[in-house]
Amino acid sequence: MDRRSFVLASTAALAACSSSNTAFSPASLAPDGRRTLVGARVLERLEIAEFSADRKLVAALRAGVTAMRAIKKNPRNVASWNYWHYSHWMPKSNPPPDMLGVWDQCKHGGSYFQAWHRGFLHFFELQLRAASGNPELTLPYWDYYKNPRLPEIFASPTLSDGSSNSLYWAGRKGTVIEGLNYLAFADTVTTFPWGPGETFEDLAEKNPHNRVHNQVGGSMGEVPTAPEDPIFWLHHCNVDRLWSAWVAAGNGRKMPRSNDLWWKETFAYNLDGSWRARVADMNDTRNLGYRYRDLSLPIARRNALLPPRPPVAVTGFTNGAGPIRLNLEPVTVAIPLGAGVRDGAFDVVLHGLALTELGKAGGFDYSVYANLPDHPTPLALGGKYEIGEFGSFSLSMPAMPGMPAAAGIGKKLPLAAASREETLMLSFVPFGAPAGVAQNAELARIERIDVVPR
Repeated sequence: MDRRSFVLASTAALAACSSSNTAFSPASLAPDGRRTLVGARVLERLEIAEFSADRKLVAALRAGVTAMRAIKKNPRNVASWNYWHYSHWMPKSNPPPDMLGVWDQCKHGGSYFQAWHRGFLHFFELQLRAASGNPELTLPYWDYYKNPRLPEIFASPTLSDGSSNSLYWAGRKGTVIEGLNYLAFADTVTTFPWGPGETFEDLAEKNPHNRVHNQVGGSMGEVPTAPEDPIFWLHHCNVDRLWSAWVAAGNGRKMPRSNDLWWKETFAYNLDGSWRARVADMNDTRNLGYRYRDLSLPIARRNALLPPRPPVAVTGFTNGAGPIRLNLEPVTVAIPLGAGVRDGAFDVVLHGLALTELGKAGGFDYSVYANLPDHPTPLALGGKYEIGEFGSFSLSMPAMPGMPAAAGIGKKLPLAAASREETLMLSFVPFGAPAGVAQNAELARIERIDVVPR
């Protein structure tokens, strides 16, 4: 099959840390010789349903979040919520000179997406545990493949006694995750790091990672504000767990060779350098003092289907025609293909892709399919048709220094038929149900679609 691509051209408990960089010794050796960042004690991260059944753990989580949020005046204090928010990315992407080494550091759209976030979660978890007063507290994870609805303990602004719920965050637009695919977990995906071809890190970042951010919306819907929402940490714990599950699944899946330079990368999470994590030392989560009991990969339901091809709304939309307006109704654009394009590889380029003000609040995203069948098709075949997806989270990246200038993903597509036909059927299918948004409300706009021969 030809290679085509899709491009979006878009407009023990840690001692309480009361000073800005109070730290513990991050490296030692476990009894079996493994290098560990926290000692030999290994705690278990629980799925949110099991976690929620333990009142002491829920109370500790709420207490920890409350205590960290209470430190507002000094975001340079590693015990504050804002320190970790800004470590990921600052709302205005402008760290002061003395914090450049530890703020605006998250990795998206490229290599080390998984590894950087693993260290980030680890050091935040230590702070949260200390703030909670419970030495057994670990971050839970939200397995939205099994339980797609927002966890109940995060859903209400107040508790039964009338007090505020520190796990609630105003502005969320979606409460149920839709359209999760299984492309990253296919047996054919055997390479981990970002790079040419279909790799686990690449595919998993797009879906489920970006999709969950997009569909929760609100603060979660943009990179610079995502960690404001406490559900961020549960989401990323599940993304982290899926990395471990992918490795455990075996069957040809492999990490880079032990002598690969990839393992030597090191990330700093505080200014004095005492909180550093080398990628090689984070390969096994036990080195960080935690583990996951469930290391199974998500499995697509047998009756899960791709949507049939939506009706054609626009014909001849290429090379200057436009704009096209997208809402919560799926739509297909019929794009004529010249002979030179039909005979070889080509790129689909969406020019001027932008969200409306309503769309920027998130709660939804779009999958882009090429030549979907006009009848229901097993979801497991989605990789043959899906060429990309976009929403508020991925579209927030190009505006940020150091982030990719374009969002999207190229894949091997079954477009041999397109090479014999004169029209490319490009379908935009929305997923998610943002609260208070009408089906016909404009959420995104594309100024022009080009099909460009390579």
